[in-house]
Amino acid sequence: MLMAMHATIQLDPEVPIPSSAAAISKTGSCDPHIANFNLQWTDGLGYIFTVSTVFKVNGNSYKMDKISGTRSRGLNFFSWSDQSSSYPSATVGNSMNCSEFNSGTIYFTKYQFQPFAQQSQEQYGKAEECSLSSGSSFWAFLVIAAICLVVVAVVVGVVVIIVKKVKTRSGYKQIQ
Repeated sequence: MLMAMHATIQLDPEVPIPSSAAAISKTGSCDPHIANFNLQWTDGLGYIFTVSTVFKVNGNSYKMDKISGTRSRGLNFFSWSDQSSSYPSATVGNSMNCSEFNSGTIYFTKYQFQPFAQQSQEQYGKAEECSLSSGSSFWAFLVIAAICLVVVAVVVGVVVIIVKKVKTRSGYKQIQ
């Protein structure tokens, strides 16, 4: 697993993930279809932070599946977890490269992930700009929002015209 990133955990207050964060190695058997990457660091206040990222292979592509983490100091412990079917994906053997991505709790301003790096001789493979599974749903949302705005504008316009006509009719007296 290869990783380079600039990111902030969106807690109160926000916590930047430092470049000094150390990778935590896991022992045990490896699943060729799941990659875990874990970071840990201590801030100046004595809090210990961990961030875990899970990637899963599906066919010839892989995608970020889950991001979770903890913040602890003494008995003070807080954990969080973000999981979505719309996280970025890339082709196995290529690296996932993204300029901005928000997982829910972590805001990545720049990152490059290469899970399953053994398939690219432990080197970053061709960089694929992050593609979100739900990218089309974003555009669908924009189209639906635009249609709703047009419908609201038409309804408001019709109501205004009707109100003006009613006011002008009642303002005249009939002469005989």
